[in-house]
Amino acid sequence: MPSATIGRIHLCGVAGLSGGCADNAAKRLSAERRHKLINTQIQHSGKRQPGSATQSIYNEHHFFIKNPINRFSVGTKNKDLKFNTDGSLTIYVQAEAPADPVQRANWLPAPKGDFSLYVRAYWPKAATTDGSWTPPPVQKTS
Repeated sequence: MPSATIGRIHLCGVAGLSGGCADNAAKRLSAERRHKLINTQIQHSGKRQPGSATQSIYNEHHFFIKNPINRFSVGTKNKDLKFNTDGSLTIYVQAEAPADPVQRANWLPAPKGDFSLYVRAYWPKAATTDGSWTPPPVQKTS
């Protein structure tokens, strides 16, 4: 039986940003703002990431923090996610629950203060581990 390959990509490290995790406006990821990630499960070829993958969130000390829905990651294990009509997935990262039910289904609660995001890919293809596929940037929405 082949051994499992696990890859972990720190989104901010992939983006080449120094000084911690930042969004597409070069602002540190913080619960003071709302963020979103689009196509986090999609490869550059338009195909879904192989195996399984999760988008995990950690506080400034790299720990999970209790939240109202006990969700610390979003990924292929979640059966209630709402995909966009083009097959992409938008994950909403913010402290307060979104009012829109579709956004709420894809909500990853942010802890108070600064935080970081990681993609964990299990049984990834070479494009994930050799750097030819990279996660999309974290977008500031407010």
